[in-house]
Amino acid sequence: MDIVAHVVKYNSQTNGRDKLCRLFQYASKYAWWHCEKHGLSTEFIKKFKNLETALSSTRKVMRFGKSLDMIMGAWKSQNVPDILIRLTLTIAKLNQAMYLLLDHYVWLVKVGLLQGDSKKLAKTAAKFWLVTIAANLVRNLYDILTIYSNEKIKAKRRVSGQQAVTKCIMQNKPVAVDTLKNICDLWLPMSSLGFVNAPAGFVGLCGVCSSYMGIMCAWNPVLKLSPS
Repeated sequence: MDIVAHVVKYNSQTNGRDKLCRLFQYASKYAWWHCEKHGLSTEFIKKFKNLETALSSTRKVMRFGKSLDMIMGAWKSQNVPDILIRLTLTIAKLNQAMYLLLDHYVWLVKVGLLQGDSKKLAKTAAKFWLVTIAANLVRNLYDILTIYSNEKIKAKRRVSGQQAVTKCIMQNKPVAVDTLKNICDLWLPMSSLGFVNAPAGFVGLCGVCSSYMGIMCAWNPVLKLSPS
C-alpha cells in the first residue's frame, strides 16, 4: 500500500506529471533518431515524431501560469542569507519566468490564437533557458566547493581530494543529483541555439536522464536541493 500511496501522491503533483511527460517526450526523440539511424520504417519514425510533438504541446499547456510561480520564487529567494545562492536563485528564477512566458506565447502562436514568428520566439526562449541552467550550475559549483571545504576542515587532517569529493557526493545527494541534472539539461538549449552540433539521439538521452533525476526529486523530496 505504501507504493500505491506514493504513486497517488506523485500523480497529485503538477511538477511530477510534467517530469514524467518530459521523460516520454525525450524518449520519443531518441526513438525516432534511433529508427532513422538504423533505417527502420518511416511509419515508426513519423509516429515517434508526432508523439514527441504532442507531448511537447501537452507540457506547454501544463506549465501555464508557472511563470508567476517563478517570479514569486525569485522574490522569496531574497530571504536566503547566502549572497551567492540568493543571487543565482534570483537570476535562475527570473530567467525561467521569461522562458516560460515566451514558451506560452509560442504555443499560442502555433494554435493560431496569436501572431508571431514561433521559431524566433523559441530561439529567444532557449536563451533565457540557457541562462537559467548556467546560473544553476554556478550555484552547484559553489555548493560543491563549500561542502568540500567544510569536509576538509572537519577532517582535521590532510585527506586526498578524491576521498573528500567521494564523501561529499555520498553525504550530499541533493547537490549531486541537481548538478548532474543541470549538466544534462545544459545540452538542450545549447543544441536548440546551434552552439553545439549534437545529434537528436544525444539530446534525447540527455533529456531522458535529466527528466529521470527530476522524477526522483519529485518522488523523494529528500533528494531535492534546498533552498530552491
